[in-house]
Amino acid sequence: MTRTHVLVEGLVFWGHHGVYEEERTTGQRFLIDLRGEVVIPHPELDDIANCVDYAALSRIVLEINGAEAFQTLEAFAARIIEEASRAFPTLVSLDVTIRKPDVKVDFTVESLGVSMSWTRVTPPLGE
Repeated sequence: MTRTHVLVEGLVFWGHHGVYEEERTTGQRFLIDLRGEVVIPHPELDDIANCVDYAALSRIVLEINGAEAFQTLEAFAARIIEEASRAFPTLVSLDVTIRKPDVKVDFTVESLGVSMSWTRVTPPLGE
């Protein structure tokens, strides 16, 4: 049994998430990083069906972003985790970091955001 990590770093998109009305109407840029631990029963088979497809994982984020608007980044991260854990039964854990690089605040900051970590309670398939 091999454990490996799937990475999506710097996924950039426009979204309408936030507490303030301007964030929800005008929107802003978001950056997301994902790091998931995966159990691959037989990596030597060289079969994407045994892995987490990082492009499909990215599309989950983009589909949620296009379909829903969240006041809090915590709710957005939780929704990403919910969908990714459902889509990929070999996923053991997932770290989601969501950043707002263009957030309007009265101080200088590169970005503001949240990180959320999830771990599957039941063993993944094949373990």
